[in-house]
Order: sequence, then structure tokens, then C-alpha cells
Amino acid sequence: MKKILVATPSHNGDVCCDYALAMMEVFRLASSKGYDVRMQFWMYNSIVAEARNILLGMAHDGDFDDLVFIDADQGFSVDAFYKLLSHPVDVVGFPVRVKCLASERYNVMPNDDFSKYLADPKLGLLSVPAIGTGMLRLSKAAIKALWNNSRKYHNFGVAIPHVCQVTFDGDALLSEDLYLCKLLRDLGFNIYVDPSYTADHFGRHKFSGSFAAHLISALTVTN
Repeated sequence: MKKILVATPSHNGDVCCDYALAMMEVFRLASSKGYDVRMQFWMYNSIVAEARNILLGMAHDGDFDDLVFIDADQGFSVDAFYKLLSHPVDVVGFPVRVKCLASERYNVMPNDDFSKYLADPKLGLLSVPAIGTGMLRLSKAAIKALWNNSRKYHNFGVAIPHVCQVTFDGDALLSEDLYLCKLLRDLGFNIYVDPSYTADHFGRHKFSGSFAAHLISALTVTN
């Protein structure tokens, strides 16, 4: 069986109900689909970049075949989870609706210049500059490449790869997930998005939508 690590930072030590219900179904169906799914939370750390670094280190040390970052405030279907694992690529994620009432936005970047998205009809995926880590899968090859090409720092008695950080790229501020995507691209990996599914995002409201419909609408207006 392929070993899968679901890695979830949780600053407050909690998850939304939709996340919990989805993961219950993921575990119920795992063995029948040929997967050994494990879950690892990293809680009560206000620095989400460090939480992701620690979780990626655990995926490397545990020799997992895939790492799936899923945030604690995401809602998704069990079918979507297993579809994410089925793609024959090293880095792929689902779009997540950004928690914003004023406008409809998603965590696929850039979100104002869609000419940088490249469609791959054979894979049914989009190649993009970056996507957030709300629901993002990394293969063993990607995990090892990040580990082997990162500086390590020590905390909690273990070596931690420095692959997520908030930094500047020229005049642009890169969040920790965009920095991770930049590292992956620098290492030769394409960043893919499966536009067929959009994960929900929970805050004071449930933020849901269709990234595919949003993209088609935006391209229609542009053209």
C-alpha cells in the first residue's frame, strides 16, 4: 500500500466539522483503495510556516509516498481527496476559495493574470506559477528534493527543513506557500492545479465556489 501523510497545521488545536467528516470517510475507504493513510497535526504553533516545515520533515523521515497538506478550515469530498492522489504528477492541488466577501478569489496565483496558466489536456490539469497549501499534494520525489536542497534548523529535537517562509521576491511579498512553490519550480517541478473541484473554506462564513466557472468567466471578459 502507498503510505500517505495528511498534514494539518492547527494553530488553535481545532478543525471544522466538514474537515472532520471528510477525513472520517477518507480513513473508512483507505484500505479498499490501496492506501495506508496517516494523519499528523501540528498544533498551537502560531507560525504556520514553521508548522508546515515540521510536517514536511515528518513526511520525509517517515518515508511517505505522498504528503497532502490540508488546512483545518477546509471542506472537501472523499472523492476529491482520492482523485488528488491519482494524478501522475509530483505537485498538484485543488483551488480553495479565499475568505473574502468583497470579491470572488481563489488561492491560485497569480489571480489577476490568467495568461500564465498553461492547460494540459492530456492530464486534465493546469500548470500554474503557484497555489496555496490549503489542499496540496507532494510526491515522495518532491519531498526528497525539498529536503535535500534546504537548510536545516533544529527545534523539538529534530532537524527541520527550511522550505516555507515569508519573504520578499523583489517588491512582492511571498507568503510561505508561494515561497514553497517557488522552491519547487526552481527544483524543476511543475505546479499543477486540478480545476474540476474547489474546496470550501470556513471562517465566520462558509466560502465556496467554482474555480473553473470563475476562470471561464474571467477569460470570457478578457477576450
